[in-house]
Amino acid sequence: MSLYVYTTQQCAKDAAKQNYTKIVQDFAKEVEASQRSDRFEPFPPPHLKKRFERQIRLIASKRQVGEHTVIIFLRVFVRSGPEYKQFKDTKWKNVPGVDKMEEELADGRLLAYIESRQDPPPPPPAAPNEEEDSYLHSALAPAANIYHDSHLCETHLWVERIQQREFSSRLSAFVAPILDTIEAKDEGLSEARCPTDKDFGILFRRIPESNMVILLTPFRGKPPLEEVRAKFGSLVDAGTPFEHEQALQKAKRAYSHDLILNEDAWFDIQKDSEGSMALSLEEVEVLESARDSQGHGFPLFINGRAGSGKSTILQYLFSEYLYHHL
Repeated sequence: MSLYVYTTQQCAKDAAKQNYTKIVQDFAKEVEASQRSDRFEPFPPPHLKKRFERQIRLIASKRQVGEHTVIIFLRVFVRSGPEYKQFKDTKWKNVPGVDKMEEELADGRLLAYIESRQDPPPPPPAAPNEEEDSYLHSALAPAANIYHDSHLCETHLWVERIQQREFSSRLSAFVAPILDTIEAKDEGLSEARCPTDKDFGILFRRIPESNMVILLTPFRGKPPLEEVRAKFGSLVDAGTPFEHEQALQKAKRAYSHDLILNEDAWFDIQKDSEGSMALSLEEVEVLESARDSQGHGFPLFINGRAGSGKSTILQYLFSEYLYHHL
């Protein structure tokens, strides 16, 4: 099976009108050369979108024709133009003008187009040979399962306050009390003071059954116990058990406790109000499927909308291969 690109007559006219003919043609060659559709940006199915300069947007779709895949370049729009707005108003479902392309896009016409191509596209990527396949699986199979690692979870209150100047200027002082929380025996809402300055400290809750510590807030002087209890309720109640996924849902962000051993990396995280390195249960299941000891972990198919964790999964896999390689 190979991947072809077909440009509709209307798309060619659109491109010419915007002086984008060569750019669209070059992009078509790029897609065919790669034999992949990931040159497009995430977009509501069944359509694909490529963003160019000057607010130019190429809209395409993917069609299976016989044993081949055809990427159909449907239209070129200007983002601020009326037709693009019309497309948006249909929640990206109906591309203006496509209803007039039924005959042009019939399977028989597309198949004839494929057969008429003088320059055959590159063959599909070859399957891994025995040596490559062995490396692909051996790097993961013997490794310890890092995906259920101990985690530090930070609340919204922690993320907000740690960036305040009185705390952000003393980040190094908080490393020691956070490390102490990992082995803490206290139940429920607990306090740990900074050994280098006892006026500063943290409030936390350790959840041993989930191998987690929830960092509630840094503080100075008297710990804000009542504020934290009022804000977080059952999250700080020693009698309330939390599962792995529940704790992650309650947190603003999370990361492996090993990260705090690298102070510079931890400092960077404290300056970022958005990043989270924790895995959801669904992500853990995908990663563990790659560990199939019978050699059936690959190919690994990862899909999902923007922000669903696809890049996170790839980063975790890459880190294991890099560790194995080094």
